[in-house]
Amino acid sequence: LQVLWHPFLWDKIMTKNIIWIASFPKSGNTWMRFFLNSLMHKRDEITSLDTDARISGACTAKGIFKEFFPEGMSGPKDTFKNRPTAISKFASSREGKKVLMKTHSAYAAFEGVPQIPKDNTLGAILVLRNPFDTLVSCMNHFGFDEEGAFNFLDKISSSINETDKHYAVLCASWDGFAQSWMKNATSFPLHVVRYEDMKSKPITEAMRLNKMFNLNAGENEIVDAISATRFNKLKQLEVGDGFKEASEKASAAGGGFFNRGEVGYFKEILTDDMIKKVNDRFGEAMQSYGYALSDDNDLVVKDVRFVKKSVADQMKKPANKEVSKKAS
Repeated sequence: LQVLWHPFLWDKIMTKNIIWIASFPKSGNTWMRFFLNSLMHKRDEITSLDTDARISGACTAKGIFKEFFPEGMSGPKDTFKNRPTAISKFASSREGKKVLMKTHSAYAAFEGVPQIPKDNTLGAILVLRNPFDTLVSCMNHFGFDEEGAFNFLDKISSSINETDKHYAVLCASWDGFAQSWMKNATSFPLHVVRYEDMKSKPITEAMRLNKMFNLNAGENEIVDAISATRFNKLKQLEVGDGFKEASEKASAAGGGFFNRGEVGYFKEILTDDMIKKVNDRFGEAMQSYGYALSDDNDLVVKDVRFVKKSVADQMKKPANKEVSKKAS
């Protein structure tokens, strides 16, 4: 997968200091956070999931954002209406520092109020994962049966409710989430990475992230960060010491936050009817992201180059436009 925007002069505009890690729930967001933390801070080992997770938080975390929201809010509507102001106050409190911030929020507005304030956004990473494995991971995390998990991926109004630890968030559907970022996030650099590519070619994807965010990490540091955040290592840490971000339902069922992490394991879990249902619903969007389903229900992941035409056109030099005209 390729960067949608050219490399950016990150250090020149620190008033825009939030780098969003955006994904539909259970698509690899937390794994990406751990990797970027390790890369940015030149770490070759993670000893505590909870400690490392605090380096970069979530835009719904009450432990981070409660002081920035007004008192007396009464439900998700108040949260959605006050979220951009709270995020802006948070960004100001971290002035001069790049901040990684997890979000499952669609790049959308609630009653005219944008949920992702562009004025505080330095850039974003959009993490995509195929809908079959995403659905199975949602079953583990939220305690859904397969029909309930399908409905969560399917509904354009899907959201995660408020809990004692987190505020509510608007997610949209699986395909709606991705499109909201790819079509609407036009005022800052956006890098798209697929979960499957991070698994199959981590060094290639890590080098792109390193270049995009001007992290100046060397090859050895990239390899160390990849090694430190391999899925099995994170899983072992959770088994040994726990992880506060694991849901009660996942923990009770024995799955944990880092459940399987494999690509294509949905075939062991989902019925053939559900696999067909997911493919019928999301097949068109899957194709645009390089996903397909074989006749044997195996996941096919094709190479894809994500190019946003409006942005690419802006970046072309006049001379290139003339060449293009002549060539056509």
